[in-house]
Amino acid sequence: MRETFFVSQIVTITKLYSSHPADFEDDLNNQFEIGGRSKKSNQLDAHKNGYLVLDDITIGDKQRVPLYLFGFLY
Repeated sequence: MRETFFVSQIVTITKLYSSHPADFEDDLNNQFEIGGRSKKSNQLDAHKNGYLVLDDITIGDKQRVPLYLFGFLY
């Protein structure tokens, strides 16, 4: 459900592609890994443009972005 929500919101502003190290990649080579609060950034360590999009957090920092914020893109 998290991935479906993320795609439905962000696809209005950019194209998304399936990515090997993360769940998705956009046209600007940003990597997005979708998960819950306890998701770690191990998969994205090699990518400077890697972002964790996390459910169950209210405030993000650095490369951790709350999932609900993507709802404001609609």
